[in-house]
Amino acid sequence: MVASFTSAGVPLKIFRNPEVRKWIEANVKTGDTLPSETTLRKLLTQEGSKDIEKTTEMCCIQSVIATVDESIDIKNRKLLNVLIGVAKPGSPARLVTSTFVKKCDGATVCQSVLDSLKLVGVSTSQLICLKSDNAKYMLTAGKSLKGLSSRMIHSTCWSHILHLVSKEIRGKMKLADKYISSFKSVLVKAPSRREELFDALEAKGYRRKLPPTPVITRWCTWLETGSFHHQHLNAELEWLQETEDDSAMIHTLKKIAEGRA
Repeated sequence: MVASFTSAGVPLKIFRNPEVRKWIEANVKTGDTLPSETTLRKLLTQEGSKDIEKTTEMCCIQSVIATVDESIDIKNRKLLNVLIGVAKPGSPARLVTSTFVKKCDGATVCQSVLDSLKLVGVSTSQLICLKSDNAKYMLTAGKSLKGLSSRMIHSTCWSHILHLVSKEIRGKMKLADKYISSFKSVLVKAPSRREELFDALEAKGYRRKLPPTPVITRWCTWLETGSFHHQHLNAELEWLQETEDDSAMIHTLKKIAEGRA
């Protein structure tokens, strides 16, 4: 039961719910009264050990790929996660370690990967690829690990690289950034403006579609939004010229579109 719930991402605190307990006790053969959450939680260590054994068997004498990433838990504590998988198409990566860290640097990442490999009985010579984001300390860790495994290549996340490109472009295109931000504000909670924009798009042969919502912390959305405005700029400018909306936000957007803001 513990294995089923945890593999499905269901937290064991669900067993605190009296209705859940009542249903399980009535429909599942537990042999006795359903154990408490605390008792069930003690079984997590056993399940974790079984999972490590499966990963060890899977990686035996195989070339492997290690994936490293950071996350935070519900208490905002920083975790460094290492997943290991066999270097075969379709082979899943399995979580081996999740370590609380106060500071994430190249040495910490390198040691976490080595500890994870050791835990599942994998030698550094079996490591042929490290996958991570493009952070500087990840690059440092990659160089250190390559010194221990000459076959290893370091594959960095292209989404992260594109995001950095997006940030660079955004920083250099101030007017376009103002236009995108102002356009987003004009359409928020404004159904009548949206309908006017849809009509203008249709008149130019475009689909009735709103621009993507740019979120600075969501990778590449600014580039996607900029591309949309570039493709539909003639319809957008025509809408701004013809609209009877006399609000301050529309005036601001018009100034930006004319290059006067």
